[in-house]
Amino acid sequence: MEATAHSNAYPELIQILSELADKKIYNNCCKEFDRIKDNNRQKTLWVYIHRRVLLKYDESEWKNYIEENLNNNWEQEIFQLLYEKILSFNDKIKEYYVNKFKKYASSNKGVYSYPDHKAEAINQLVIYILLDIANENDIEFMKEYAYMSDYLEFIFNPESFDYRNIKISDTMWCNFINSDHYRERILEHKSEFWNKEEEKRIELGFGSSFENRVAYKYLFD
Repeated sequence: MEATAHSNAYPELIQILSELADKKIYNNCCKEFDRIKDNNRQKTLWVYIHRRVLLKYDESEWKNYIEENLNNNWEQEIFQLLYEKILSFNDKIKEYYVNKFKKYASSNKGVYSYPDHKAEAINQLVIYILLDIANENDIEFMKEYAYMSDYLEFIFNPESFDYRNIKISDTMWCNFINSDHYRERILEHKSEFWNKEEEKRIELGFGSSFENRVAYKYLFD
């Protein structure tokens, strides 16, 4: 699974150049940081973009800054920090997501927005589990929000989950099937979501490369 937090070129350029950064560049980064006044989001974003340079020369100070300013980060930035193992899924991260979902649950009920930040946050939490960044106990607070997502229903309510909702054209379900932890549970219900039409679709080449690998390895008899 591939994780990215920004699609624009500037952060990617910073990532490449950070490998060449020396102490002089680090000191200049610190000076630039100090010039940002009275804008916590801008300061936090600046640290996020330049994190590799900053952490390279003072990991303790800047990791502490990141942890103390989690609420100024967007969800995709938190995801990337966890994915890169800069942060670990601890109580502060849990509190971050608890507060996010309290807001999601209480606002815009029945209203669809794009991008769907709620769905993206759910996907992030699921990926944390699939990548062993977190476990089911870590995200147990999401059990009350299981109605928001088939993935959460599957994780927390496997006995009552409707396995007909599994679509292997959905990459996340392929990730579940590819997981040693969840594969057996899903394959016990294979007849509920895998049929001749799905087999034919794969045989005709309409699946993605990942979908095809999962289907031929685990679903075809």
